This record gives sequence, C-alpha cells and structure tokens, in this order.
Amino acid sequence: MSAMAAPTTVPTGPRAPRPGIHLVDTPPSRHERAVSRADDDRPILLTVRALGIGDLVATVPALRALRQAYPDHRHVLATDARLGPLAAASGTVDEIVDVRAGRDPRRLAVLARTMAGRQADVVANLHSRGPESHRAAKALRPRRILAFGRYELGVAGPPWLPYEHEVDRWLRLVGTTTGSLGSHDDCLLPRFVSSQRAPIVIVHPGASTTSRCWPAHRFGWLASSLQAVGYHVVVTGSAAERDLAESVVQQAGLPPAANLAGRTSVGDLAALVGNSRLVVSGDSGPAHLAWATHTPSVRLHGPTDSRPWAPRTGPHTLVIAPSRHLVDLTRDEVLEACLDRLDQSAAEPGDGTAPAVQSQPA
Repeated sequence: MSAMAAPTTVPTGPRAPRPGIHLVDTPPSRHERAVSRADDDRPILLTVRALGIGDLVATVPALRALRQAYPDHRHVLATDARLGPLAAASGTVDEIVDVRAGRDPRRLAVLARTMAGRQADVVANLHSRGPESHRAAKALRPRRILAFGRYELGVAGPPWLPYEHEVDRWLRLVGTTTGSLGSHDDCLLPRFVSSQRAPIVIVHPGASTTSRCWPAHRFGWLASSLQAVGYHVVVTGSAAERDLAESVVQQAGLPPAANLAGRTSVGDLAALVGNSRLVVSGDSGPAHLAWATHTPSVRLHGPTDSRPWAPRTGPHTLVIAPSRHLVDLTRDEVLEACLDRLDQSAAEPGDGTAPAVQSQPA
C-alpha cells in the first residue's frame, strides 16, 4: 500500500442536507403547517421504531415495502427526532413524531400524547415483539395493527422467530401482513453516498455496552498504525463518549481536532461515513451507516451474535472473536483486516461479499 500525505485539516465531508420532513418538536411556520397537515387529508400510517441508528437502518427495506403497500397514506414515523436526516434520506417518511424512547419501551406511553389526538388508520409496530409497544399501538385504536402476534394481547400476526436477521424480520412482518415484498439489500441511503471518498478512516471505539467495546488502547495503536501508512484518522462517538475518544486520540498521537465525539449530528456523521475510505468499529451506529452508504468497514463482533446484524453483501469484513470476548482480538489481526479491506476496496470498486474472519484466541 502506498503512503499518502495526510491533509492538515479534518475534512468532515459534505454537510448533511436538512430533512425534507416535518419534525413535530419544531414549531412549523404557518405555510409548513398548512402543507404538512391541514391540507393533507390522507389517512395516517404510523410506524413505531423508537430505537437507535442501526435499528432505523435495518428497517429501511421494511419502510420502503410499507410505502409500496400504502401509497395513499401519510407515513408518520415514531422515533428519536435526531434520526430525522436518515429517515428523510430513505424517502419513506412524511413526518416524524419525536418519542426519544431509547432502549426503554415503557416510554412509548408518550406516543398517544405526541400524536395529539390524531387518528392513525394503521399502526406498524417495527419496534419490538411487545408487549409494551403492542399496548402503545392498541391505545391509539387504529383500524389495523401490523405486528408480530401476541394473542394474549389480542394482537394477531406472524410468529417472532429467534436468530432471524434484523432486516429479514421486519420485511417478513410487512410481507406477511400486507403482501408487499421488499429487498434485503435495500438499506442504501444514496443522499449520503459520496462518489469521491477522501483518505479518511473513521475509528469508533464506543458501543451501547462496554462488553461490545474493544480496548481503547488497542484502538489507539490501530489509529496510529493507520495514520502511519497515510490515512487521515478521525475518532467518532457521542457526547458521552468524548473522554473515551480523547483517550484513543492521545494514545494514537493524533491532533486534538481528530476527536469528533459529540461534535457531529446524525446527519453529519452519515455524511462523514459516506465520504470515508473505511469505518472501524464494533456493532454500533457507524457500522450500520457504513452498510447504508456502501462504505468499506471492519466490524469487530463479540459478545453478541453477529448473524442478526451483519451485512451479507458489500465491502465489509467481520472480525469475530470465537470466545465472544473482544479482548481476545489482537491488534495485529484487526490491523491486517483493515489493510486488506482497504486494498480490496481500492482494487475492486464494485459490489463484493462480506467475508467473515474467524479470529484465533490470543
């Protein structure tokens, strides 16, 4: 691999476009209100998916199938409004209601209040298999509920299958209940895909649980090694992960500006990922954004099962710890996977498969 001169400033890629949908937590202008609600007498299809970045990306094919099944409905998505740019880029959503439920489904009780008395004709529960999300859907009294069956709650639907791929799970639900078939590989968000990728490598050390995090000092060594061969490395994370990102930056000897944790919106992060050569992370939001923007990635998996979330196609390498403990993944094998993925992506710009690298115990 030939070395490239690293730029002196941190390129952040194109600014994410403003979402073309109305967010209900932002008071609309009189004209926006008239266009988005008062003059829209279509029946409402409300989809519930109040989770994180990866969860939304995984349901994009199902959202597109719902749009095909209900072309004459106003499509409203109940989720964290910060995910608005991703929902807008999917082209499947007319409006977002902000529930910011995070990982606590009990907070879906705010859904009825957030809908402000508006009647939903159909509610699609793409949030979970219930019971809390099913109860929230039933409380809206829609004409129809699309959901996995919970007969003790009076909700009919197909059975929940364990170990099913997350994309296939929601496509099966929509297909079984509406007859609208979608494609597993329809997760792409073209708005954030760049045709000219900068020599940027994104290192994302955080995850929703510490057990899904590779040690920070190894990420630091990896970032230093990638910088040494000519890539401009930036470290991403949430505001809560800024100290973790700073630790990686310092151990790698990167400039302070390389720490982007807490400095990017979801739209900015998607644009940055789409403009990059490689994303290195655990099973986290940036890994799913890499899938949605066809950006090469190396995903470190453990202790969770990779099968429900791993991409089946595209320029992605899975590095799987056989012990399911990420600490057993060595620095050298992760670096080798990164360099191999960068070389393959440079040599084969077209679609490829997602090889799984089975790690050996340290």
